[in-house]
Amino acid sequence: MIYLICGITASFAHIFFNLQSTIPSLGASGAISGVLGAYIIMFPRNRIRVLVGRGIASLPAVVVLGFWIVLQFINQLGQIGNTAETAGVAYWAHIGGFLAGVLFAFVLRPSQASVQRVQSV
Repeated sequence: MIYLICGITASFAHIFFNLQSTIPSLGASGAISGVLGAYIIMFPRNRIRVLVGRGIASLPAVVVLGFWIVLQFINQLGQIGNTAETAGVAYWAHIGGFLAGVLFAFVLRPSQASVQRVQSV
């Protein structure tokens, strides 16, 4: 459900920021970004293995995914003045999907009170 809703939200974000574009947008990256946004909220301390130089490092999700979304904003800033036709990557879809995933994770995650209630049963 999160994947689908984030994909739709990502598409709307891309369309909103590229109203002049006549080229259709195709891809699942915005929906996948939404899953990443939900993951960073629900499992911030989980370790993610990433390639660093010639080795593999295990870093917390909040570091890896936080760095990734910052890169999306930086790349979008680098595209200011360009249209979607010249950019080739729908950074606004990535950003919109990620933010939708963060929002849905906050809405859908169990509250602390319900977690404690389940643990005491």
